[in-house]
Amino acid sequence: MYSHTGEKRFLCDLCGQAFSQPAYLRYHQTKHTELKLEPYKCSECDKTFATPVNLRIHRKTQHLKEYRFRCEVCNHGATHKSHLKLHMRTHSGDRPYSCPQCEKTFTRGSQLKIHLRSHSGERPYKCTSCDKSFTNSSKLRRHEHVHSAEKPFKCSICEKTFSQATNLNSHVRSCHTHKKESKKKQQPEPPQEFTADVREVIQFPAHMFGLVDQNIHIQVINSSEGLDGAEAFTECEYILLN
Repeated sequence: MYSHTGEKRFLCDLCGQAFSQPAYLRYHQTKHTELKLEPYKCSECDKTFATPVNLRIHRKTQHLKEYRFRCEVCNHGATHKSHLKLHMRTHSGDRPYSCPQCEKTFTRGSQLKIHLRSHSGERPYKCTSCDKSFTNSSKLRRHEHVHSAEKPFKCSICEKTFSQATNLNSHVRSCHTHKKESKKKQQPEPPQEFTADVREVIQFPAHMFGLVDQNIHIQVINSSEGLDGAEAFTECEYILLN
């Protein structure tokens, strides 16, 4: 198949971008609004897909949580055995794909391929609405939200929506994280409670009861109540300090 050989023989008539499979070409052409093509959209989260098969897999895994394979270490789900094998490398630390230029390693060959573009400057994924281009398709899809009215990233605190996840993260940090911390700082500390055992005799400064003479202290005897005013004591007397 062309997806394995890397050959891209399916060309977009409008912009000339090439694809390895006709389904990918069709999905790409949904971005050309003049063609009025509709992608395969999930009815639960509005995500779009190139093929109905991809949409069906998305619904099963993301919404119904149905997986054919499970990781024995962390219970991560996978739709294919090969996907589970790739996942297991996150536990084993195996990174068999290394960059010949900077020695950075990766768990997948596709990750290495994308990384190599950072050295070559290749950016094959071009936006059809502006001159920007990207090293992989996921970055292009995130960018395309800028040109559309779609804002799929919603703030869970104030429900404001954003076209990109990075904008949502910045919003939460600047608008909500600081406010939460400020509210915590502004909350007054609860008044300190004083209790006296029936066997104890405790003296308190007079100003705590609004007495002007600072040489007078309050002596409390046989109190089992909390200190919340003179009425809290079973027996009180004023004493003068020499």
